[in-house]
Amino acid sequence: MTTTHTDTLPEPLSKRAKRWSKAAADSVTGPLIIAAEVVEVIDDWASYREEADGLSASAWLGTVFGSWRVQFWRRRHDAMLRLGESVRRTVHHQVAPYVIANVPDDHIDAVKFLLIRACRENHGIPVSYDQAQRRIHKLLGRSKPTSAPGNCGRCAQLEELLRRHGIDVPE
Repeated sequence: MTTTHTDTLPEPLSKRAKRWSKAAADSVTGPLIIAAEVVEVIDDWASYREEADGLSASAWLGTVFGSWRVQFWRRRHDAMLRLGESVRRTVHHQVAPYVIANVPDDHIDAVKFLLIRACRENHGIPVSYDQAQRRIHKLLGRSKPTSAPGNCGRCAQLEELLRRHGIDVPE
């Protein structure tokens, strides 16, 4: 449990919420940095329910982070447990769960090295989802990824609409 430096009482949930919200908003790695602490609170939610006006952990997280609920934080925390501290500040927060879901166990160490090196080549800027996906696919010998996360196929619909109206769409 996190405590303040002035006393031994646990940090109030409202203070944590402000600190977490700021950390998550300040950088693309923020959610990876705070995931362990958020999951610690989720796992001990019975101790916090009264302070959260009786809300469930998921509902309370929704008031702090919007759509980022329990599973969002658990996926990032579990990914960081597997990938380790050395990767935490080198990748966009979407990359860590992607790696765990798509990279075989025997390639995890090679991918960790690849991501750390990519961040260094990026002059310390965390590796984006697209950058990581391309490099990982190349390392694993897979075909090039065809879409980013959340691609709903709308691009193809819009391109078809443009073509119907006589607008040339580059391939």
